[in-house]
Amino acid sequence: MKILIILNGELKSGIFLASLAKTCDYVICADGGYDKAAAAGVIPDLLIGDMDSVQNRTFTGEQIQFPAEKNWTDCELAIETALERGADEIILTCTQGGRCDHAVANLYILSRYKNVCIRETDCSVYVC
Repeated sequence: MKILIILNGELKSGIFLASLAKTCDYVICADGGYDKAAAAGVIPDLLIGDMDSVQNRTFTGEQIQFPAEKNWTDCELAIETALERGADEIILTCTQGGRCDHAVANLYILSRYKNVCIRETDCSVYVC
């Protein structure tokens, strides 16, 4: 199963995000990633995280909330949940923009998981 995880980074193209979501079997928004999804007209299957960044509170689907004090990032929680739900391919998007520590953490995450990649409008990152 191919799962898309939308993070809270920069959304460069709603059209790209909507098209990417259509190629996936399941969509997870990690916290403020829901704002990006909503802006692109994408309805996720799951919203997960500590919910400290979500501005748009209109999502009524499945939500898993974690405390703000935790050892994993919202992205890592989303990946672990995707794997538990049967993902054999995971695509991360909206990973860049604003905070360099988040961008570096997202790149580091790729080294820890198999079959996880980053897809953005202007680049794709895979670790072999």
